[in-house]
Amino acid sequence: MNNPNLSIIYESIPLYIIKENSEKIFIPRYQREQMAKEIFQKVNSLFPSSKKPTKSKKKISKKRNYKK
Repeated sequence: MNNPNLSIIYESIPLYIIKENSEKIFIPRYQREQMAKEIFQKVNSLFPSSKKPTKSKKKISKKRNYKK
């Protein structure tokens, strides 16, 4: 996973789910990756990015006056 936010979500998903009767159910890697992608997409849809494109600023070169 190349997205750090996605890998944080992936790492927070448990390897096992424990049912009420103490039965452990293993969640395979591919399924946890899919769950992380779904959670990531849902969170992004709730909080759309509010960044507006910024105008490129012109660099102002400063001339230095050296005494001769």
